[in-house]
Amino acid sequence: MNQEIKYSKGLDGVIAAESKISIVDGIAGKLYYYGYNIADLVEKSHFEEVSYLLLYGHIPSPSQLEAYIDKMLKYRRIHRSTLRILKSLPKETHPMKALQTAFSGLGGVWDNKKNSHPAEILLAYISQVPLIVAAYYRIMNGLAVVEPEIDLSFAANFLYMIHGEKPTKENEEIFDKILVMHAEHGFCASTFTARVVASTLAPVSCALSAAVGALYGPLHGGANEGVLKMLEEIGSPDKVETWLAQAMAEKRKIDGMGHRIYKVKDPRAILIQGLLRAIKKNEDTQNKVAILEKLEENFTNLVEKQGKKIYPNVDFYSGTLLHIMNIDPILFTTIFAIARTVGWSAHIAEQWNDNRIFRPITLDTGNRDITYIPLSERH
Repeated sequence: MNQEIKYSKGLDGVIAAESKISIVDGIAGKLYYYGYNIADLVEKSHFEEVSYLLLYGHIPSPSQLEAYIDKMLKYRRIHRSTLRILKSLPKETHPMKALQTAFSGLGGVWDNKKNSHPAEILLAYISQVPLIVAAYYRIMNGLAVVEPEIDLSFAANFLYMIHGEKPTKENEEIFDKILVMHAEHGFCASTFTARVVASTLAPVSCALSAAVGALYGPLHGGANEGVLKMLEEIGSPDKVETWLAQAMAEKRKIDGMGHRIYKVKDPRAILIQGLLRAIKKNEDTQNKVAILEKLEENFTNLVEKQGKKIYPNVDFYSGTLLHIMNIDPILFTTIFAIARTVGWSAHIAEQWNDNRIFRPITLDTGNRDITYIPLSERH
């Protein structure tokens, strides 16, 4: 092995590609999509415009955005073949597995389309994800599938399709902001997976279904579900200190805390916390927010005394915000996927624009030249 090549477990600190799509500044606690601060996008933009930005690298003019949304609406219908696939799955199938399966099925519809620009194919998949997730959620619960509405925004249509009624303006706006915050985040495991598969020139469906598989892993997605369970265990703000002391003694993982990149509080966690503070809350929600904020304060102070700096990530507050909108926790990771399909798509396009197949090497620790013993001579 070349002495200049260093082994880095988990590719920690390894630069695997160049990308203009986003900047995750872990030291300053900043996140940028093509140079735009996430805080500005959450406050001033919306998901449709942000998805255009990520796919094309610039914010659209009014006419460009109108044409883009028209294309999204063109794909806002559920394919009969997709419904057949979803209805054939066992009801115990997790929505993430259902989404992965549906992506593979859609490959037969779009991957071989002739004369279609890659961005057009990617947009078709982006438009389909919320429809797939909502349809399967209704199916797994024995409910009739709700047909999509073209007069609703991307965010509002998903909420409408899972609940069967149009959302309030407040819930639509909050959910839209959640999608914007989750749309892209650099070379996380699922995005890297999508780029590796794309680098082989496999079709879009293969790259996206592989990314969904990576996101389904508990070390990547799903921590916000764990936070809700944690809140139920704690029960009230006055029990935080006792619960945390026991959890730390048992060396339990505190869901929603810590990030491989951020050395300060995740900027998305700050934004979601702000949304939680601003919305109308009943007594139960007020209790949950109080528990979270006290847990954050106690945990960060405790680990700081141990010489560590561990802060909330995007999952710490997001589960509670989704819960307020009456969204089933089983959908939390699929909501991550709905938003992140835009980021995955942007990275697939960027990979194809300047492609070289990924082919890292291993630090070989196995044996060599072992003498082969015929089966008849083995004991």
